[in-house]
Amino acid sequence: MKFFQLPGYRSWDPSLMVFFSFVLFFAVILADAGYALVVGLACWLARRRWGASRVGRRLTGLGLAMSGAALVYGVVVGSYFGVTPPPDSWLGSLHLLDMEDFQNMMTLSIGVGVLHLMLANGLAAWNVRTRWRALGYIGWVIILASGFLTWRATQQPVPAPLPGIPWAYGLILGVLLVLGFSGDGPFDSWRHRLVHFMRGLTSLGELAQAFGNALSYMRLFALGLSSASMAVTFNHLAVQARDGLDGGGTLAFLLILLLGHGLNFALALMGGVVHGLRLNLIEFLRWGYMAKADPIVRSPTRRSPRGSSDSVARMDGNLCPVALGTIGSSIGCTLAGQAAAGAMLDIESGYGKYIGIAAMPSTQAILGIVIMFTLNRDVTPENAAGLAAIGLLAGIAMLLNGLYQGRCLVSAIDASKHKPEVFGLSLAPAAIVEGFAVFTFVFALVLAGSLPN
Repeated sequence: MKFFQLPGYRSWDPSLMVFFSFVLFFAVILADAGYALVVGLACWLARRRWGASRVGRRLTGLGLAMSGAALVYGVVVGSYFGVTPPPDSWLGSLHLLDMEDFQNMMTLSIGVGVLHLMLANGLAAWNVRTRWRALGYIGWVIILASGFLTWRATQQPVPAPLPGIPWAYGLILGVLLVLGFSGDGPFDSWRHRLVHFMRGLTSLGELAQAFGNALSYMRLFALGLSSASMAVTFNHLAVQARDGLDGGGTLAFLLILLLGHGLNFALALMGGVVHGLRLNLIEFLRWGYMAKADPIVRSPTRRSPRGSSDSVARMDGNLCPVALGTIGSSIGCTLAGQAAAGAMLDIESGYGKYIGIAAMPSTQAILGIVIMFTLNRDVTPENAAGLAAIGLLAGIAMLLNGLYQGRCLVSAIDASKHKPEVFGLSLAPAAIVEGFAVFTFVFALVLAGSLPN
């Protein structure tokens, strides 16, 4: 939890919930039983080396849990290094989810997101169960559940009229609870009741945020589909090289399989870790608790004076990843948002999914913030140049990545509005581009860790 923020001293401990949700999100993004076995084997072989420390033992347990969950999910979606088993085999009988069924997979991803946010608000309500504010959290639980079920009812082949959907009345109940019970004060006077009402109005202003947070879980489906599609593509390329080359076909076959799956495995692994953490930090913890505690420091640290060059290095290291990443995210979201708005003129329903994927380029700004916190340290002559270089280059990479991901999403929206059945597959290029932002992020953290303090 130190990677995110420490919970308030009187808040609830979300560690267990974050553990299970992170493991689940990693499994969905990896989306291959073969890759899961590789992760599990690596953790098993490293268990003795990591077992020398308490942190290492915890990482071993986490890695084995991640690989186990990914193995189960990979079997369920029927992917083994990009190969789908025959339907009449025993492995084929375990193939329960079709990743090519874009509508159901998208609904499943959003459903997981809604459930995750409901758990966050439910646990927050339990933590303040003796106060009126608990009813406000319960109101958000009702709004999220009723909103999802109402949306599902309108997505049926014969959509039900809104007044005939019982879940729509749950939305009204949830709104009333949030309006009346979003504060901690008493109800003994009209003044205090007015304060509660104003706080409720402020809280309801986050309805759009709740909608966007739920849709952001679509990245689970997009990244998992991207990983599976790339594995299948590399398999096809390897077979074509083997059959098309008279000499050296077998060697080309093995090289393409090794390099292709190695690259895809690395992208899926880093995507699973980064986006698993992101969904817990930005979505779950943002709704779960607001209080933040500071770690106890035993003794003050003496800081050395900084000169002008140190100030420049600190500014580059701290500001560039956030500023340039935010610019890239703004450009990418603008491009995708304009395309989504244009698509609304050409289609009669299903607008929400376009608005949801328009938020995908927000990842670059979030990764920039994490890089900023990583580089926020005392500047010395030994690390000044490294801090400036990492911050500046990572920021430039995030800017360009957000721009080109936005362009990929424009093409995806344009293709899917004319051919809705390719919606999920059309997101794969945007997910691949985002994978390179994850590459930059991981290597920036690795290089930052090697700088002298």
